[in-house]
Amino acid sequence: MVSDDREVVDERLLTETGRGGLFGDGYLADRSLQAYLGPVEQPRVVFPSDHQGIVHTRGETETTYSPGSGYRALVAITDRRIVMAVGGGTADDGDDIYDVALDTIEHVTVERDGSHVAVQCWSGGTEYWQLFPTGIDAEVVARRVREAAQAWIRFDRLLSEARDALGEAAQQRTVGAFDATQRALDRADSSLTEAEQTATAYDAPASGMNGRLERVGSRLRDERLRLTFARARSFRTHAKSYWRRERYEHAADHFERAKEAFQALRGRKGLSAAMAANVGQHLAAIDADLDRLRVSPLRCALAAQRAAERADDPLVAAEHWRDAFERFRTIIQLDYGRGDGRFAGERSLLRDRLETVVEGLIIAQQRAADRRSQDAQRLREDGQHDTALSAYEDARNSLDRAIATAAEFTPDDHDDLRRRRAEITSRIETIAREKHGDNTGNRAPEMPDNDTTVLSPERNDVSAGDVYSSESPSARQEPAPATARNTDVDQSEYVRRLQTLDDGAATLAVGLVWRELGWAVDLLDEAGPDAVATRSADERALLLWVCRRGVPVTAGKVETLVATLDSRDEDHSAILVTTDPIDPSAFDAAMTHGVTLVDSHRLSELARKTGVRPSAIDDGADD
Repeated sequence: MVSDDREVVDERLLTETGRGGLFGDGYLADRSLQAYLGPVEQPRVVFPSDHQGIVHTRGETETTYSPGSGYRALVAITDRRIVMAVGGGTADDGDDIYDVALDTIEHVTVERDGSHVAVQCWSGGTEYWQLFPTGIDAEVVARRVREAAQAWIRFDRLLSEARDALGEAAQQRTVGAFDATQRALDRADSSLTEAEQTATAYDAPASGMNGRLERVGSRLRDERLRLTFARARSFRTHAKSYWRRERYEHAADHFERAKEAFQALRGRKGLSAAMAANVGQHLAAIDADLDRLRVSPLRCALAAQRAAERADDPLVAAEHWRDAFERFRTIIQLDYGRGDGRFAGERSLLRDRLETVVEGLIIAQQRAADRRSQDAQRLREDGQHDTALSAYEDARNSLDRAIATAAEFTPDDHDDLRRRRAEITSRIETIAREKHGDNTGNRAPEMPDNDTTVLSPERNDVSAGDVYSSESPSARQEPAPATARNTDVDQSEYVRRLQTLDDGAATLAVGLVWRELGWAVDLLDEAGPDAVATRSADERALLLWVCRRGVPVTAGKVETLVATLDSRDEDHSAILVTTDPIDPSAFDAAMTHGVTLVDSHRLSELARKTGVRPSAIDDGADD
């Protein structure tokens, strides 16, 4: 037993037992006072409680515990509690033992009644214990109880605040509110620091405070590790989101931040084996992500060029060439000024490729103009002047776009294109005179020129916010007369706009096409398909998936879709709508499992068939 150096503790009161007599005071009957203390419990003040012994008052009830003949009541104030032992206090002259935890004592008073002095330790408004110290100043006893009680109450309060803050931190972390999590952890750390200072000032290494501090401190360290892990994982999640939206530099930045965070976490002390293994898996996955991201812009650009080269329809080809141009130009601009080569593609070769794409774009626009001119000539010969005018207008618009492209990049082709435009304008004027005869005089009505699109070094993407514009025209408006601009170009623009939307708006936009096909479309919030389409009780419902991640659709994606389909009780048909490139293996898997793949070209055809124009996306979102 270790005594307290600041107060005198009579070892005999701790260790002696037995009845007293004429020449000496007694102690306890059964065991020594020391035996009633815990193995690491430290006594700070030990004294006899003479006079009446010990008195307990609760409300109107007062109980006195007096020692037996020749014995005494002994009190030990330890670092945890007040232990009161009444020698010979039981019916068979055994010891009667009581204790009061220090953190339950609210206040301490000293009451004097003649020659007797009592220390009252209150545990509530109507409950208290009275001790009658002998051989020691009652004020010293009261002060030591008061100091210990206050230290424990403050310690418990601070530890409770730390636990509450840790609970809040865990809750905020699970919902991704990392700044709020950090603030909660800072509060927990502050409360824990104050609790440590309280324990140090109390000077009670064996009081149990240190053990409780260590347990809460361990929780704090674990929660900090979990926050770091969650932040790192969030960086990777955001990187994938940027990648799907083709914001490649942001994706690379976030992958690198995730990698740095995971590497720092791997070097932290106290990391469990399970978390260390998880961190290693994430680091390996991020390296693979960065490798795929490095070639993703170039692969997508090459895929767009191949699509343009394979397209038979010149309008579709022109759209693919324009897409390829935007993608190659984007690659050239990626990480401009950086020398670490985060993305594949040598700039001089990319510029050569860009020239080829521009040439292909101009040729496709010329072919589109030639085709519509031929259509216009046939319509004119059949006497369909209005439709012929519209076809010539389409041809002139295609040449306008070719002229704008040539003026920007290939000035040598500029003059020939203008001469061809003048010829078409002359034919438009001639048809106008034939149509209106002498009623319009010799001057043909002026034909308004459609806006031309100029390819410039700055890319102008459609904002996702345009989906919810309240000023856009109705999605159900009747299509304009059958012109190339109102069919191929508009529907290709439908696909391009679809690629700019967030997931929910994209699903809604695709749903517009199926609604025009006669299906009732309901969006789904569950994991898996994005929408379900139904038409009649005799037809199987359709499950629609919309995929716009910016990476090729593989057989694995199709098989994952099939697994989800097989897990459902109902009998459905599966349709995967995607604006991404489709790997040949995906077509094989789709044929094997009976999944319908709808790529950008097919989606454009469906949009044209149903009359859903690009502006329908805006109005459909409002519906």
